[in-house]
Amino acid sequence: MRRTLESAQRGLFCTSSWTWCIGMYLPFIMLRLWGWPGFWAFFVPNVLGCALFGFVLDADRSRRVVAQLGWACAWFGAVTVAYQCWFAGWAAQSYGLDPAFGATGTVDAAGAARAVASVGVPLVLAAAGALLAARGDAFWRTAGTAVTMLSGLVVLLPGGVAPGIAGGATEAGATGAALEPQLDLLRLGFAFPTIAAGFLLSPYLDLTFHRAAQQAPSPRIAFLTFGLAYNGDYIRATVCLALCGLSVVIWRIANAVNEEYFRETR
Repeated sequence: MRRTLESAQRGLFCTSSWTWCIGMYLPFIMLRLWGWPGFWAFFVPNVLGCALFGFVLDADRSRRVVAQLGWACAWFGAVTVAYQCWFAGWAAQSYGLDPAFGATGTVDAAGAARAVASVGVPLVLAAAGALLAARGDAFWRTAGTAVTMLSGLVVLLPGGVAPGIAGGATEAGATGAALEPQLDLLRLGFAFPTIAAGFLLSPYLDLTFHRAAQQAPSPRIAFLTFGLAYNGDYIRATVCLALCGLSVVIWRIANAVNEEYFRETR
């Protein structure tokens, strides 16, 4: 029983570590571009790629992969951390400040605040990560489990997105008819092989996954738990789209990315 619980903890630890900016805003972009087929094109290979890791690699195979491809895993981790920090700074300076700030002649103050947010938030995030990285294995098992289990409380945040947003309404709070997907499904067909390959193969460069596979008493139980919990996170996020206050920010980010894309391709 203890081995099973410890393995499940490793899986929940992986769930919390894999729930990052791409995993939380890319589904909204896919929804906006291709509707629900786009969401499922993201969801299925992502969840499968994560869950299958523990069935493809056991502890010994994981150690051999890290021994042979450790440099690639290190680069993957560095790029992931850098992108997460950059994304946090960009979101903070673009969406974290009051849009009215600087509208009364304080343009310099608004620009300075955005500059501080875009630089300060990544630095704080990186410093916090460096300090927490020194904590022991028991701390991370407990913290990862707690974060995953408590993540459902996000649906209690105030605000939200109108149900029409999930179908493509133009902006947060809109209640009009759903907007048609912005790209045809043929383009999704061309994009899907790249999306699927990325999500199915990238877990094998994730040192967090290798750590869990090497330390869990049963990697299969750990990654089965991971797959189920990760699947639950996405279903909960989708069903509760109209209730989750954070989805307002996420949808605005996805909307801004899409608008920039279409401006550049016109």
